[in-house]
Amino acid sequence: MGNIDPWEEAADVVPSYFADFEDYFDLPVLRPVMVRSVSEDPTPGLRLLRVATSIGLFHARVVVSCTGTWTRPFVPNYPGMADFRGQQYHTQDYPGPRYFEKQRVVVVGSGLSAQLHLADLDRVAKKLYWVARTPPVSSAEDGTDSLPRATSRNSPVSRKRRRPMFSRVEPYGVRWDDGSYLEADAIIWATGFRRELRHLAPLGLRSRGAVLCWKVAECCPIHASIYLAMRRTDSVVRGATAWRHGVRPEKLSHSSGVKYTREYEPCSRNI
Repeated sequence: MGNIDPWEEAADVVPSYFADFEDYFDLPVLRPVMVRSVSEDPTPGLRLLRVATSIGLFHARVVVSCTGTWTRPFVPNYPGMADFRGQQYHTQDYPGPRYFEKQRVVVVGSGLSAQLHLADLDRVAKKLYWVARTPPVSSAEDGTDSLPRATSRNSPVSRKRRRPMFSRVEPYGVRWDDGSYLEADAIIWATGFRRELRHLAPLGLRSRGAVLCWKVAECCPIHASIYLAMRRTDSVVRGATAWRHGVRPEKLSHSSGVKYTREYEPCSRNI
């Protein structure tokens, strides 16, 4: 699939890589498709899953949800958020540094997203404040040593004092329990994401065995017979028939980036 230029923007490289991957493996991807729900087919003895989508119904023995987290940003609820007169953004809809020129900005969070926002806004914002409940995650801890700008000794993360989490948001800033206050024009919530699995709600996967069901992709790569993808988010739901086209799991384990385990227990009756 060719060499990747490390200086290219990820927004350009990733779609191109996915397109090459699809062509190389001749994957039957249908897009854009919105998967609305996955449920058990009620037909007695059929033992299939019913996938309701924006282009009709599909039936499959196995459904692997590779839907990620991007469509479910998490923003904690703090008193007064609705009354804030400035702008509030999550990492998901972060518009870039030029929108914050000459503004007083509060960045909330301690993960890499927060660190990148701090680096991005360091010479742009009028005032830049960092608020988090916990110390920052270092590149050594999460394996992302390719982000030296955000985590080096001279970065905003190392220079700035991390303030504890505020207790409430007010119309023109944020306030702590001890009465201290910061004026702010914008708040950026770098507070993470949740798994996008709402389409699986009809299955009622709440038991211990069911949890293994949706984690099967971590241990059992399956060559899908059809791929359903949303163009906007590249979310994928795969209705799979194992080893179709004669592709063995040993050949998929490295190229797919999924760990392959030879011995695994069937996850639940839903598969």
